[in-house]
Amino acid sequence: MFSLETLWISVGAWLVPDEFSIGCLVSWNTLLVGYVDNEEAELALESFASATTADAFKFVAGLKACSGLKEEATSFDGKMVIVDSLEKGMAIHIQAAEKGYERDEFLSNTLMDIYAKCLSMVEAERVFRSMPCHSPVLMLGYVDNSQAEVALDLFSQIKNSGLFQMLWL
Repeated sequence: MFSLETLWISVGAWLVPDEFSIGCLVSWNTLLVGYVDNEEAELALESFASATTADAFKFVAGLKACSGLKEEATSFDGKMVIVDSLEKGMAIHIQAAEKGYERDEFLSNTLMDIYAKCLSMVEAERVFRSMPCHSPVLMLGYVDNSQAEVALDLFSQIKNSGLFQMLWL
């Protein structure tokens, strides 16, 4: 069934068969990633909400869908943020934490990425500080948000702390 799902997604067939409702984890995750890859963020989030099973990968796919929503930044508390995506991403973050996935490294990196894309570096930094080892994702978020000096300062801090994880090696 896995290859049939991949075929449905690759040709843009967005009709989900009834057997998905009973919930094969691989089926749901394949569907979610297919929607995200085909820039169908709203459909991905609808499927995310309908999925009856969950693992860290489901939450990662849901977060990636949030970053694919089309919206403009708005001023909030004196800062520019992408509100709808940020709110949906925070809701998924809460759900993942409730299921016990908050310490998942892949999920944590995706959380930092979505928060940075939503222009909420405070939330991205909060996730970063909760990680036992640090990846360069937060630094990339600062660079993407035109804060290269902050990224360099952060790099110096964590390089000296010994908690830096070299993901690219």
